[in-house]
Parts: sequence; structure tokens; C-alpha cells
Amino acid sequence: MESLTLREIDSSNELQEILRKSVGHLIGDDKSANHNYLINYPSSTGTKQLGLSAMSSGIKPTAFIDRDSDCIIVLHGSTLSRINISNPRNVIDCDLTTPIYEILRVNPDHSLVVLHELGMVKLTREGQILWATTTSDIVEEHTIAGNDVELALADGTDIKISILTGKISD
Repeated sequence: MESLTLREIDSSNELQEILRKSVGHLIGDDKSANHNYLINYPSSTGTKQLGLSAMSSGIKPTAFIDRDSDCIIVLHGSTLSRINISNPRNVIDCDLTTPIYEILRVNPDHSLVVLHELGMVKLTREGQILWATTTSDIVEEHTIAGNDVELALADGTDIKISILTGKISD
């Protein structure tokens, strides 16, 4: 996956005007959003624009292009949005209820393993949960070691979770 740049826009009105002129698409259309971003991405017909209105969870949103699955993946707050590049109105949102930290792995079947504030989850391309592992406290640090993720939790506990199965191991 290739990282995309998010450019912060001063107001939702300004973002909507940019998208109107470029025939861009808006995701995360939250009237109470306090952050607005513009994402430029390459498509077969040239550069396209995607807007994001998001609440701040303390973690800046991130965006990636997954050329193998013809999608843009945006992590914003507790939501993972998967946007089809060919049809940007085709958006699959998956709300994990806690802030998302990062995508740990993209699998050959386009499923994603995602680290969030209270654990890990594996999602299908369609946003269905294949497995979820919840931790006893907030994840503060993580290290990937082969097919395992070692998590350091706020309560001082260290655990290891398999990226393949979501099972906690010793």
C-alpha cells in the first residue's frame, strides 16, 4: 500500500466548494466535525479528489491507496473507510468504536488486520469482522515479530497476538 497525503482545509464550506468544483466525493460527512481534509489520488482518468470531515480523536487520519484492490483506505477516528477508486460513491465504512492506530497487514485476499486502542481485528474487503481480540486495557505500544504482534498495555501487561488467527499466545 502506498500512503496518500491529507491536506487540512480550514472549513467544511471550503472543502465542499473544492469538491464541488472537482466533482470530488466527501466521506465522514459529520456536521460536528472539527477537522476537514482533502486527499488527492491517482486514477485511470487523472488525479481525483476525496474530502474527509472527521472528529479529532487525537490521532490524525491516514489514507492509503491499495492498487491491488482498486481502493483507497482511510483511517479516521474509530472508522475505517474503504473507497472504490473506479466508483468513489461506493464506500464501505467499518466502525470499530475505539480509535484506530494503524493497518498492520494487508493480506492477499485484501482482508486487513487492524490495530486499535483496545486490541486487533481482521476485516474482510467488505468490512465484515473475521476475528476480533480485545485487550484488558489501552494499547500503548506494539511491535511486529513475524506473525505475532507484541502489545504493551497501559496497565503494564504485555501480550502477544497472532496476526493470522487473532489468538493470544504465551
